[in-house]
Amino acid sequence: MNFTMEPQDWFWPDTQGHNVVDSANQNTDIDNRPHVVISSSSPHDIEYDDEAEFRDFCEHQELVWNDPQNETLLEKCAETKPGEFVKDDLIMLFTLCVMMAWGVLVRVVLRRFHIPVPYTVVLMLSGFFFGFVSKHFCNELHYYTAIVRIHPEIILLTFLPVLIFESAFSISVHTFTRSAVSILLVAFPGMLISTFLTSGVCMYFFESYNWTFPQASLFGSVVSATDPVAVVAILRELGAAESLSVMIEGESLLNDGVAVLLYEIFVEIVQEPELLADWLPLTLHILTKFCQIAIGGTIFGFLAGKITIFSLNKVYNDPTCEIAITICSAYLTYFIGEELLGVSGIMAVVALGLTLGSERTCISPESEKPVHHFWEMLGYFANTALFVMVGILISEVALVGVTKTDVWYLIGLYFQLTAIRLAMLTLLSPLLSRLGYGMEWKDILVTAFGGLRGAVGLCLALELNENPNLCDKDKLGPKILFHTAGIVFMTLVINATLTKKLMDVLNMTKITLGSASDMENAYYLLMKTRKTAISAFKSDRFLVGSVWPVVSDSTKIENPYRDEIAKAITEASRHFGKIISENIGLPMPTTVRNNKVMQDPRIHIMSYQEVHEEARRRIVHMLKSASWKQFQQGILHADAARALVHHCENVEDTPLILVSISELAKSWEPGWLLTKISELGADTKPKCLQTVFQKISQYFIIERIHLAYEISRGFVSSMDSVIKLIPLLPDTPETLEKFKRTLERERMLTFQELGPLQKLQPGVVQAVKTKITCRTVLNQMREGVKEIKHEGLLDHEEAVVLELELEKQLKEMSAKIPLSLTVAPPISFIHQLNWIDGDEDLKNYLVENCSFMVFNFGDTIYSLDEPPKGIFVLVSGLVKVEYSPSASIVESFEQYGAFPNSEVLTDLTFKSKTSDILTQGALFGEIGFLKNVPRSASVSCGSYVTAYYFSTTVLRAGMSIFVEGESKESLEGKIWRSWGIRVATALLQRLPAYYDWSLEKIQMHLEPSVVPVMDKFETFEIGDNIADVVVIEGYIQNYHTKEVYAAPCLVPRYCTHITSKTNPITKNRFLLVAHEDVSRETLLNGEPFKRVRVKSAVTSLGSIDRFLQLNVARRESKELVSARQDARQRRRSIAISHVLKHIFPRLMH
Repeated sequence: MNFTMEPQDWFWPDTQGHNVVDSANQNTDIDNRPHVVISSSSPHDIEYDDEAEFRDFCEHQELVWNDPQNETLLEKCAETKPGEFVKDDLIMLFTLCVMMAWGVLVRVVLRRFHIPVPYTVVLMLSGFFFGFVSKHFCNELHYYTAIVRIHPEIILLTFLPVLIFESAFSISVHTFTRSAVSILLVAFPGMLISTFLTSGVCMYFFESYNWTFPQASLFGSVVSATDPVAVVAILRELGAAESLSVMIEGESLLNDGVAVLLYEIFVEIVQEPELLADWLPLTLHILTKFCQIAIGGTIFGFLAGKITIFSLNKVYNDPTCEIAITICSAYLTYFIGEELLGVSGIMAVVALGLTLGSERTCISPESEKPVHHFWEMLGYFANTALFVMVGILISEVALVGVTKTDVWYLIGLYFQLTAIRLAMLTLLSPLLSRLGYGMEWKDILVTAFGGLRGAVGLCLALELNENPNLCDKDKLGPKILFHTAGIVFMTLVINATLTKKLMDVLNMTKITLGSASDMENAYYLLMKTRKTAISAFKSDRFLVGSVWPVVSDSTKIENPYRDEIAKAITEASRHFGKIISENIGLPMPTTVRNNKVMQDPRIHIMSYQEVHEEARRRIVHMLKSASWKQFQQGILHADAARALVHHCENVEDTPLILVSISELAKSWEPGWLLTKISELGADTKPKCLQTVFQKISQYFIIERIHLAYEISRGFVSSMDSVIKLIPLLPDTPETLEKFKRTLERERMLTFQELGPLQKLQPGVVQAVKTKITCRTVLNQMREGVKEIKHEGLLDHEEAVVLELELEKQLKEMSAKIPLSLTVAPPISFIHQLNWIDGDEDLKNYLVENCSFMVFNFGDTIYSLDEPPKGIFVLVSGLVKVEYSPSASIVESFEQYGAFPNSEVLTDLTFKSKTSDILTQGALFGEIGFLKNVPRSASVSCGSYVTAYYFSTTVLRAGMSIFVEGESKESLEGKIWRSWGIRVATALLQRLPAYYDWSLEKIQMHLEPSVVPVMDKFETFEIGDNIADVVVIEGYIQNYHTKEVYAAPCLVPRYCTHITSKTNPITKNRFLLVAHEDVSRETLLNGEPFKRVRVKSAVTSLGSIDRFLQLNVARRESKELVSARQDARQRRRSIAISHVLKHIFPRLMH
């Protein structure tokens, strides 16, 4: 029954909670707060009448206005009402800011002076010291620690969702999945074992407490749970092995579900001991509660993760929205699970983070880094504040009423808990050693010693201490709080600090020889970059006066692993002696740059298998990184990227195994459900149902084909980028060659997988290619907008408008393009040749003079040493090109820059046998026709093949017809350009300056290019509108420095004049790549080049006369000139020029 009371006066109830009692109704609880409704059944249920309170407030203000000297009224105005925010509460915000600033200072000092103490330990100790001083020596400081005296549930609700989600989201889902059984075994049965062993120890040793079994078990549930917050922070600083860190981190994340379950069960039993009288209902209650808290939390978290993924998929490249979605999902999942559903909020957030982590591609490529960086920053802030608060809590709250007996109990408990955890892991070790990655005895020792306790257990102990139903038990709540706080303090100070030492003693932090060799590789490449940079900057007009010895000394660094390498060599010498270095039967591991680590024979004899496995793992890791990079660049579809990364992670854990397309093919094979639907579509009697099943099966089959093509394309692109880096890995040349051949074989098998798709479903494949092309073009356009904005040539608002328009096109693209398109006729492959370049006469000539050829599987189109007979355009099928080197070919290439007559450009040294697969639209025979040299590679059919063929006679006749003219390039120049772009693409992918460029970006960069067809010239000036010059055949010479650039070579930007050099073997050809604002037509017209005087006769066969007249010259002065502009400088110059020429005169007018 409810009663509504008018206010008797303006005073609120006093701090003791005394109420005014109405004389007319002695049985009614009345609060003298204005317009307060109080339920007689529960005096705590209070409802406030906001409207009446506001009306009374206005009346009171009127009284004050009429009598401003009335001190009683003024005192009533200044009173703080319950629940009202006061100005002093800002101290909490100030304290948080001070914690953040202190955390930054601690982090900087620890890193600057290399202090081997974990960051979180220093924070907790500083908090402990501050709380101790504020409580015992300076009461004024006690005012600033009010933040730690808020309710424990608020602390958990504020910090735990952030820390647990960040940990679960960043954990390796693959490693977690493989270790899942081991993690569950330790987190659930292991937690129960630790809890009951702890309860037994406490009942036996804590004699003065007289704890019952439920009370001791309650303490065991609180103190046995390892804290994910503490564990994650320590493991990340130590850099532990991924399998071990995921094992400890995963256990810490999951066993909180069991800890909360046991805590709630034993709290009920302690409050109501009669529950133990009937064990059957109690058992059912425990099982129900376990399903509700642990299993229910996991299911709810998984569902919340799927909802979050659905929401993220609706947002594209909007980091702000995607970050907001992840924050809301973390907090809402925790709050809804804890408060509304009664499940474990911790388990729900863990499941949420793992679900999102398993489908990382739900986050847009451009938002992936900002999202992860934001959560890392948020986790850092939460970690900093929480560990300082833990230290203050221990010193201010937990040390109340402590006796000497309690301290001795605590010391003994610390060692007993460590022994209990070790005993639990030893008991489970027969299973742990055989599950997941397998735990060795070293892992068990580190896991036992690394069982840190932290904020979760401390908050449970605080909540227990403040439980009003247990206030009469002075030996329970305060003692549990003290011992929990003491264990948290001791594990963080002792275990966290000594874990690194323990791992060092067990040789678990020892740098492997593979890692040392990788560091040696990186160090060598870094020093090479340093040397190249210094050499290049010596010609810079702004840096010419630098003191280069000082530059050399100031930029030199030492190998960070030099001490570990020396130690490894010393240990090897001590164990094996000097005889080993003189008697080795195995081939020496070496790399292109003569790795010093792997050249030492003593290290080799000890760790040959280790280095071999490290090289294999590194190759798989590079494939995974290359696949993920394609997704980040918007080239690869999310489903395909996820399948490739998942396959690489599985292979990475399996020794002696490399990636396989046969395993990848399982990801697009139709499952039993699709097979059953297809069968129903063929056998179902009712015509309408049969049509429905056919439509469904057709849709999903087409989706599978899309996925197959995307995965295969991404797989080949990743292997192409990895194959060129294999020589840099630490292993023997023989082994690296085996790795390379294995990848090339898988590459060929991938093309063979695609062959049947193109033959059976040409329309679907056509649609897939069209979608990929559209997505790639739009992504490149978006990158262009970003570059222009970054360089200040476009305001943010205009850039956003363009980006939104492009994103709109990306979203609508899938709907616009149907699942299957009409297959273009074969003649379209001739129309798409880059030779034609809009020349209708040339197109008609090629169409009229081509031959359509058909080859069967196994036919040989070109045999080795066969003279050139023309150029082929592949219409359908697969052809295999196999290059076979010879001494004369390698010598001609190295000395004269003469490319062999081969289309295989995977190895630009041409010293070893290589092969490649050519598919639809590929050209072969170009370089042989241009140079008229015998074949260095055979071409055979890997399937049924159709192709258009242009004979040598037809092409030479065309060269005499289609010669250079006004704004027109000769046919020979066009064929040289086609070949030159292929060479330049293969070269730029291998240069460090272009590592961050995608293949598509390199192709776009090379598109505005020409090849001057001239046999001899004295001096050629490279204008400022030329971005790059690539030598594609023969060699050229720097006019000023006399450096010789042999093909394939990217001419340095400081070279502004080149000259020809007589080549007895081949023709000298170079590719001129214009800046993006210069078209090929402009380049051919010669307008952007400086007009210079021609001092030598130029003999040219089919050359571009006008082009040469404007560009071939000899500079009278031999002084060095400044380097050519790069792309960024060029764009800025164009923008400034546009303003000066057009906008400024208009403004003046």
